[in-house]
Amino acid sequence: MSFDVLSRTVSLNKHHLIEASAGTGKTFTIEHLFVRRLIEPTSQGKYVPVAEIAVLTFTRAVARELGQRIRRSLDQTLAYLSAGVDAPGIPEYLLELFDNPQSLQQAKWRLQTARAELETAHITTIHGFCFKALGEFAQRTGHEAAAGFATPSQIRGMVEDFFKQERGADRYSVLQLAELLSQQRYDFQQLCKKIISKIHEDWFDDQPVKAVDESVRELLSLVDTMRRQEGWTEATVFAGLEALSYHFTGCRTKAGELQEEIQKSFLIFSKLFAPLTGSQVEELIRHPLFASVVFSKQKVSKKNEVPDLHMLPLLLAFEPIIRELSDPELLLGSLASRCRHFVRAEMAKQELYSHDELLYQMNKALDQPAFLDFLGRRFSAVIVDEFQDTDPLQWKIISKGLLQQNHAIISLVGDPKQAIYSFRKADVYSYIHAKNALVDAENGSLYTNYRSSPALITALNALFVGPHSSRLFFLPKLGESLAVPTLLAGRKETETLSDKAPIQFFIGSEPIGRKRTWPTIEMEHDMLFPYIVREIASSITPTSRLDQWAILVKDRHQAERVEAYLSAANIPARAWRRTSVVQGAGHQLLERLISAMMAPRDRGRLLQFLTRDLLYSDQECLALQDESVWAQHVVHLLMLKKSYEEKGLAYLLEQVLSTGWASTVPMQEVICSRAGGFQILRDIEMLCDYLIEHHMPVRASLDKVLEAILTFKEFSEEECEQFLARYDEKEDAVQIVTMHSSKGLEFDYVVALGVASRSPFQSDEEEEAEKLRQFYVACTRAKERLYLPLVLDVDEKVPQAGTASPMELFMATLNQSGQFDALDYLKSKPGIAAIELKARENIAIERHSCEDTPQEPVGSLSDCGYKRRKFYSFSSMRTRHTESKALAVAPTLERGLETGIILHEILAKILKRGLLFADLKEVVHRELLGTDQQVAEEEVLALLKKLNTTPFPTPQGPVCLAEMDMRRTFCELEFLFENEGAGSFVRGSIDFIFEHAGVSYLVDWKTNLLEDYSQESLRDVVVQEEYLLQATLYAKGWQRYLEAIEPEQRPQFGGFFFVFLRGIGLEDANGMLFVHPDELKGQKT
Repeated sequence: MSFDVLSRTVSLNKHHLIEASAGTGKTFTIEHLFVRRLIEPTSQGKYVPVAEIAVLTFTRAVARELGQRIRRSLDQTLAYLSAGVDAPGIPEYLLELFDNPQSLQQAKWRLQTARAELETAHITTIHGFCFKALGEFAQRTGHEAAAGFATPSQIRGMVEDFFKQERGADRYSVLQLAELLSQQRYDFQQLCKKIISKIHEDWFDDQPVKAVDESVRELLSLVDTMRRQEGWTEATVFAGLEALSYHFTGCRTKAGELQEEIQKSFLIFSKLFAPLTGSQVEELIRHPLFASVVFSKQKVSKKNEVPDLHMLPLLLAFEPIIRELSDPELLLGSLASRCRHFVRAEMAKQELYSHDELLYQMNKALDQPAFLDFLGRRFSAVIVDEFQDTDPLQWKIISKGLLQQNHAIISLVGDPKQAIYSFRKADVYSYIHAKNALVDAENGSLYTNYRSSPALITALNALFVGPHSSRLFFLPKLGESLAVPTLLAGRKETETLSDKAPIQFFIGSEPIGRKRTWPTIEMEHDMLFPYIVREIASSITPTSRLDQWAILVKDRHQAERVEAYLSAANIPARAWRRTSVVQGAGHQLLERLISAMMAPRDRGRLLQFLTRDLLYSDQECLALQDESVWAQHVVHLLMLKKSYEEKGLAYLLEQVLSTGWASTVPMQEVICSRAGGFQILRDIEMLCDYLIEHHMPVRASLDKVLEAILTFKEFSEEECEQFLARYDEKEDAVQIVTMHSSKGLEFDYVVALGVASRSPFQSDEEEEAEKLRQFYVACTRAKERLYLPLVLDVDEKVPQAGTASPMELFMATLNQSGQFDALDYLKSKPGIAAIELKARENIAIERHSCEDTPQEPVGSLSDCGYKRRKFYSFSSMRTRHTESKALAVAPTLERGLETGIILHEILAKILKRGLLFADLKEVVHRELLGTDQQVAEEEVLALLKKLNTTPFPTPQGPVCLAEMDMRRTFCELEFLFENEGAGSFVRGSIDFIFEHAGVSYLVDWKTNLLEDYSQESLRDVVVQEEYLLQATLYAKGWQRYLEAIEPEQRPQFGGFFFVFLRGIGLEDANGMLFVHPDELKGQKT
């Protein structure tokens, strides 16, 4: 059934479940539901005040935008009522008000009141709603309201208190805690950081934690059982382990001796069956025996006969207990679980919340009849936006706290076809549960698309509606599919000069062979990217804007490749990166403002606030030396402080921005006149929204607000998601956005590049279903034209189960009937065309300006004899580029640029805080997650672990990373120097620098895939690839740096190491080539 919010027939006194397909006016519907709730009575004849309406959404940015849209709708409705019944565009539901002058005046009064009191409405996130509801209830019942959200520094303090109060001493041995600390290089703060991260991962885990003495008792009990039932002794166990080792690879050296570490673990495990001395368990923790690893099925030797495996299942029975006692990850998880209970108890004492704890406490409060009664009386109408992104706990809060009490009218608005955030715990099945619960609701759908052109709507209907739509958006848990409605066009068809179909398939094909990345990076560069560039180039006119082009990518790695390619083709492009506003000028300005208000008479704080390139120049601030001017600013700061105390942060910000300080120009105009000024204002607004939501309910003092602003810098990567910067809309560049981030956005032209990319890991049924919903989201971002890549394998190999791309899944759904070819079927539909890509085409674009090119002014730099000088890197100065030889056996870790970038990023992150294996595992997993290299995670871990212990053969003696003092190292040191006599500059970045015995060495990581890593082979590669030129340039850059150090403290330069990472730890080579400084003297640069 169609839902028309403007129609009089729509009842406001029933619950609503509104399915809003992409572009069908979801926000418009929410605005008018809000307005109608204000001016139309309930079934009891009551008019709902604005303070009793809640509008819930899932990000602060969307909540802020909703508030602005609702404010404009209130203004527009007031304008309609003032203009009269014949006002153009007046909504149908307003017409009956003109039949009764008294009703008309009352409606105007209610809207004007709502406009003035809009801040009292709960237009916020689900977390903001819970926080305010719990706080108001506490105040009304005479209890102390929660002080606010726990800052990262407060949580860290609680974790430190956990250790200080020796809460873990009865659960963990001293050796276990020492082992955990050793994993963090005995950096206690780093251990606390790890524990905090674990706490947030499993906040709701209330499973009891097993004590160490309980695990020891289980171990000794099992030892006793084996003694009695199997007759195991120290000698028989060691003999049995030795016998097994002959039948598994990796246990013995080429000489037939047991590997040292394996022999040690055999001996220590065997000692468990000797008389107990108290030290056996501690030794086992240091050198555990994991039978499933040492004697895995994959390691069974083909040379020897099949072993007697009677002993192996018995050994495996010990493994879970040994892991509980010795595995660093399990120990860390257990410690974090124990610490979690302590932190939650401390939060309760201090009346603080975390975001997870807030939902937990809200759900717990719903068990109190008094709290349920309060919610029923407090809220009369609740509108939930993007309801498909609700998780089960959030739905439980909405259902139990609001729906089941029959006090508030609930309107749920969303689209299950756009449920793509399962990685954030969102659950599409919550939408289905709500639909089943709202049996008496007035449910409906929005069918008219106002975003896309009529021609594109027709083509999208052909894409998604048909015999295949009954299985397109399948829900595995229910065994049924989501309905796909036929959309109507809400826009009028406009004349276009282009004869291109609104949906363009561009098809590339090549044999996949043994490659796992699909499409390959080579295919991207040879086929897909050139086509995209050609299409963008053909659209450029003197009046066109590039920012109406969007390329939707799979991940940040693909985004970087696209951005680099477009840049090389002279097309401005911008990848939407996860940049937090905490590092921006807006945060700095807000911090300095609050600091100045705390000490109004501190001249230094005021000058710091007004200057430092943020606001006024030094010349403009000279007026502050006048005592009368200074006194005026002191009075102004005191007035602002009073305004904050009386009316809060929002009013304070308005007063600050509307005031002229060192000049008569308002601060808002001064900021906007600076480069990036609009971004600064948006950042300040975002930060203030957070502060208002978390601190205003308790009238936080200025010092508390400043503390909160400063602790933003301590937020984890996950917590910083709420502070992602929004970019300046005025920058004209092609937008490169991930498919997940594109939801809610719209562009004239969309290239859905990411839909063709396969997953490097196997997905389950639910993840496969979500891929098709991602495909739908990507396809519905376009207003005029949509480009869809189709990458075909010439060999027609079926992708491995769970790895198919969204496009492959969509085409498979079309092909499921087997009655037609999917591509032929699509091309037969109106508005859909396809083109086959062939040879590579390099395109250079001359960007046209939207304005006439300005004439060069008199007195330009060129008139002064200025000569423009170029900047070079080593890559641009090379004269030869060679191809690596193909190998007989393909490695798990593929060759290519992406592999090199990923390994360099991992090494940079690890080395900046010390190469620790515990850190390594986390960083490698995070960096490879979602990339085509994820399948090689174990290989990368093994490679980097070897790197940690492989010695650099310096003339002063060998030294490995694990032995280095990281305070005497540099990572990714950038340099820039003038190349004398060449009229140019050289710039670069040195991967790693370390000092040993007073001598410094430069290191460059190489990921070349070679057949042989012997010293002779490495030297051949260095010569062929002109790496000696690189070493010479980097050495010069380092020498410039050393010149700035006092001679007595300056380390000597000892040489250059090329580290070929794939060759590290090989038996016949260590993958390192040392170049002495004398070898670099003859190199020309």
